[in-house]
Order: sequence, then structure tokens, then C-alpha cells
Amino acid sequence: MPKTKNILDLVNNDTGPILDIVRLNSNDTPVIPFTKEYAEVHLHFVHEPDIESYNHCNAPDCVLCDTGRSTTKKLLLPVYLPISNSVGVLPISDARRPGSLLPQILNVIQGGHNQIVFIRKINNFTFDVTTKPLPKGTDNGAKIIKRFITEFDSDRIDISSVYQRLSNEQLAEVPEIKTMMDLKGIPLGS
Repeated sequence: MPKTKNILDLVNNDTGPILDIVRLNSNDTPVIPFTKEYAEVHLHFVHEPDIESYNHCNAPDCVLCDTGRSTTKKLLLPVYLPISNSVGVLPISDARRPGSLLPQILNVIQGGHNQIVFIRKINNFTFDVTTKPLPKGTDNGAKIIKRFITEFDSDRIDISSVYQRLSNEQLAEVPEIKTMMDLKGIPLGS
């Protein structure tokens, strides 16, 4: 029989910050960039009902690559989220066309600190990014950011963990992926 625990012990159990993906939509999302450091990840979007999200590419022996799934590169930038008083991860495409998020965020970061950035998604490829000075008396997240940077610099935080990382074996259990592997004659562990 497993040992029972008091669930209220979790209240004071400090396991570090839980990171969320910053999900952009047609409403303004306020963020405060505080670093130039980012992580680059390569992801597959898995559209099967069992998963329905992005998954890390398992290259060089990736079942999703072997079955012909395309990858997408995302640049993951930690940002302070003043609404939730937390650090989130802003996924950015590496596209540099007009209206893309990356060139606009680069302009903001080059512009200096103490800015609040409002990001609104116009469509899948176009974003509206506006900035304004941080209003006087507004919490700039210094305490939360300091804690995040300390843990990030000591490798206790992996910002790429905001996306799931299923193994090839786990992916091969998804019926649609297994069928594609069978159709292409791809053995697990190829």
C-alpha cells in the first residue's frame, strides 16, 4: 500500500516556477521582455486526437521525421507576464517578413528595458506589436525575474519543457502514427 501524504504540504513545497507558453490571440497580450537569451527548438505538430499539440523532434532517429512529418523551428524567449505575475515562454517563428513577430520583438529588445509590450495576433503570420513605458508604480517583476534567472543560469529550468517530449516508442503507440510507420515499412528504432 502506498504511503499517504498531506496534500496541503504542496502549498509550501517550492519546486520552482512552472512555465507556461504565452498563447497569442486577437486580444492584446502584455509581456515584458527581460533577456536576450532564448532556446531554439525543432517541433512537429501532431494532429492526431491522442496528442493534438507540438512535440519535440527526436532527431536523428525521429519516428515523426521518418513518417514524413515536417518540423518547425521556434525560438523560445522567456518574458515576464504582468497579468499573472509570472515568467512565461513566448514562442517565436524565425520568419522575418513584414508583420512577423521576430523582427518586431528584436526592435523592442534593442530599444531597452522598462517597456511593456502588447502583442496581438492578426493572423497566423502577422502580429501587431506596440510598446509603451512601464507605468509608474507598476510591478516590473524584478523579484520573479531574478529568481527565474538564477534558476535558469544554474540549469534548473529548461524553457523547452513547455512543449511535450514523447519518445519514439510513445509516438508509435498512437494508431495513426503506427499505421503510417507500417505503410512506410518503418520499424521502431530505425
